[in-house]
Amino acid sequence: MQGTPPGQVSPDGRWMWNGTQWVPNTQAPALRPLAPYESARYRSTFVVIFLALNGVSLLFAMVIDIILIALGGSFSAAGNATAIAIGVFALVVLLLLYGSLIPGVVFFCMWVHRIVRNMPWIGASDPRWTPGGAVGRCFIPFLNLVHPFLSVLDVWRASDPTQLRAEQPIRNARPAPGLLVGWWALYIGGRVASIVSSRLVNSSDAGTALVGAFADLLVNLAIAGAALLAILVVRTVTARQDAKWELISTGRLT
Repeated sequence: MQGTPPGQVSPDGRWMWNGTQWVPNTQAPALRPLAPYESARYRSTFVVIFLALNGVSLLFAMVIDIILIALGGSFSAAGNATAIAIGVFALVVLLLLYGSLIPGVVFFCMWVHRIVRNMPWIGASDPRWTPGGAVGRCFIPFLNLVHPFLSVLDVWRASDPTQLRAEQPIRNARPAPGLLVGWWALYIGGRVASIVSSRLVNSSDAGTALVGAFADLLVNLAIAGAALLAILVVRTVTARQDAKWELISTGRLT
């Protein structure tokens, strides 16, 4: 902000530029203390770790699908000893699947809370939801089919490093990136399809189970792909938000 005349007020109204640095705006009305900007990078690291583990467990689940296909839709065709071994392997895969999914969801929610809380510091003084509201809506039936995507999209749009101000009308006018759309479409599509494929796989009819194994193979591949895209989303949104805050805090974005 070199050369910028003093008197400019920050988007949240709490700070004023005195010509050399940001100082508290004594003319601002009394406001509830705003938590300082804190990077979501630490939380995003754990999200990425558990998403990666979940993706690996889905690849192992695909191995089970392939075995079932090779056996014609019935594990019993492999003999008792082999069927028991496959069952043990399936149990380990199940434990890995949910052992990574549950903490992954917890850290994802913590990450969403942090990036939403940081929005006023990057020019978005009017987040669509409070940090707690953004997380809480992720657990409301049916609303959770779209809300996690909408929360992340709102932060993505606010994190545009080319423009300081990012109120809702400005954010809403910005397009949804293909990365976010692809991630959520693949995830929701895979989860919905998995309901059907799991019922087919568990059928007592070998022919039906065989069809289900093929379907489940594609479903697991789709959800694993969604996990990969989710990793990219988390890393990219975190980096964009940090980059914009760096520009604002050093006076390079006005």
